[in-house]
Order: sequence, then C-alpha cells, then structure tokens
Amino acid sequence: MKGVLIDLGGYRLHLFCQGDGSPTVVFDAGFVDSLEQWDRVQPEIARSTRACSYDRAGSGWSDRGPEPRNSGHEAIELHELLSRAG
Repeated sequence: MKGVLIDLGGYRLHLFCQGDGSPTVVFDAGFVDSLEQWDRVQPEIARSTRACSYDRAGSGWSDRGPEPRNSGHEAIELHELLSRAG
C-alpha cells in the first residue's frame, strides 16, 4: 500500500499524495477503480504542485463505507477526507 489510511469515524479511506505546491490536484478514479488508475499521470502533475489520489469506500485499500453509496455521500466523504488529511 502506498499512502495513508485516514479515519472518517468508523471506516478509513486510502489517500496518496505527492509533490508540493498549490493548488492541490485531486484525482478521482472511476466508480469501482482504485487510485492506481492514476499511476502514470499523478507523478507528472506532482512535479509542479501537490497531487493526491484516493480510493473510494469499498475500493482499493479503503474500507467499506456506510450505505447508501451515492454521489452526494461520496462528495461529503471526499471533503471530510481532504479536511482530515490537511
């Protein structure tokens, strides 16, 4: 596993960041894909700014999250993940 597991209150999401700078670019993989989909792109972006990818709940290294799984809930999770990761 690369990256860290961030606790969102009972379950953890996997976050991997590289590089420094602003703005932070966040890569979001497809519905059931993992952050590894960005293995060739993320390092290139990280050469000029901070670049982060993550596994949605239930994919990759992330724990399963609470139901229901829908885009609204996933947006809230992403916001919380980035807030807790700083």
